[in-house]
Amino acid sequence: MALPTIPHPNVHNAVVKAQQLAAKGKQTVDQLAAKTKQDEQQLVARIKQAVDQLAAKAKQDERQLVAGIKQAVDQLAAKAKQDERQLVAVIRQAVDQLAAKTKQDERQSVSGIKQAVDQLAAKIKQDDRQLVAGTEIVLSAVRNPVVYGTRVQDGCRYQYDETSEEWKTACLPLPCSTAVQFPGYATAVIPGTINGVAVIVQLWKGRCERLCGTRLNFPGGVGAEVGIYIKGQPGDKMWWPAPYVIPGFTTSISWHLVNPSTRKVFLDAPTQTTYWRNRWMTIQSYNLYQQNCNGLVPNYTGYTLNYTINGAQQTAW
Repeated sequence: MALPTIPHPNVHNAVVKAQQLAAKGKQTVDQLAAKTKQDEQQLVARIKQAVDQLAAKAKQDERQLVAGIKQAVDQLAAKAKQDERQLVAVIRQAVDQLAAKTKQDERQSVSGIKQAVDQLAAKIKQDDRQLVAGTEIVLSAVRNPVVYGTRVQDGCRYQYDETSEEWKTACLPLPCSTAVQFPGYATAVIPGTINGVAVIVQLWKGRCERLCGTRLNFPGGVGAEVGIYIKGQPGDKMWWPAPYVIPGFTTSISWHLVNPSTRKVFLDAPTQTTYWRNRWMTIQSYNLYQQNCNGLVPNYTGYTLNYTINGAQQTAW
């Protein structure tokens, strides 16, 4: 049988003290909870008050912002209306000025067009006259391109031909150059001065084929040419008949070809006032000439060309 437990006095006191401490702690917690609830209610009240104040301030600011925006819009509208009136006035002034200028330009344009038409009509009329004159020159040259003659030497008669004056006139606008040569018909170009004018003296000798073969009545055969030309510019590779470049420019030219085998004159071209002195023995007569010389003839380009310009003897070629 168990004996009853008798609490120790110290243990009893500790229990009592712990119960008292627990009761006091509970009281403190209850007080703290009540204080926290009170603080929470005060905080909520203050937050609500602050929100209400902020809402009132925001509403007041919104009314001021709306008023400011409305005032700015009204001012902008008034300014735009004023600018629009000024812009319309400027545009109207510009349109009036443009209309006046257009009317003036139109009158000037009509006057200019009329003047240009009159000038064009006069130019066409002048060109027509020149064209008719040029056409007549060309037609005359084509109808009469050649002049024939006879040279008597050692009792034999040899026929020659040369270009007509009509043909020389028709050829005035045509340039020359070193390219105007072909096998059996050689050329030489000699720069010089005549009457203070820089010229090109171009020489040819040998067998010149007839233009367009033998179907048309054009000159050709074995002979020579002496031409006086002027360059358009110093570096030009072509040159034009002197009278074409300088109207009224005249020269007198003569020449004769010498057979170096017989030392006799083979063919001559007496002095003529011209820019282009030419003459050829016809092929039929040249064949006869070869027979009469017993074959003592050079090749076509082997004859010596002696020539004079304005009476002055030039270096033989």
